[in-house]
Amino acid sequence: MVEWVHWHTEPALLIGILLVVWAYLVLAGPMRESVSPGKAFPKREASWFFAGVVVFYIAVGSPIDAMGESFLFSAHMVQHNLLMYAVALMTVLALPGWMTDGLLERSRIVTAVAKFLVQPIVAGFTFTFTFCIWHFPVLYELALH
Repeated sequence: MVEWVHWHTEPALLIGILLVVWAYLVLAGPMRESVSPGKAFPKREASWFFAGVVVFYIAVGSPIDAMGESFLFSAHMVQHNLLMYAVALMTVLALPGWMTDGLLERSRIVTAVAKFLVQPIVAGFTFTFTFCIWHFPVLYELALH
């Protein structure tokens, strides 16, 4: 019954989340002027970012994770759906145009790689390949341990 009330508070998870939040706030805050001068702090996008962080923690830090690892395949699939659809969408909505444009304009190589990766066939293949690889029993067991 412990699985129903267990929230993950492992330092690696919490520090990782805090580092991502810190990086976003630094890029959207103090570094904003160097990336795209004159732009205001992206309040709407920051709201999407924080919503994505909360949903991410619910997916990997809440009792859903413990149940999915232990005995409920449906909980595991809820995790997948939250991470693949909700968190991914919120993360994309969290990126203001000036942030992505400002970073992409600095490097032709990064721009070319990004344009290649977002093509529907490439993105679909990459998603499917990654999803399948993570579910090979040997790799899945390694990830759990």
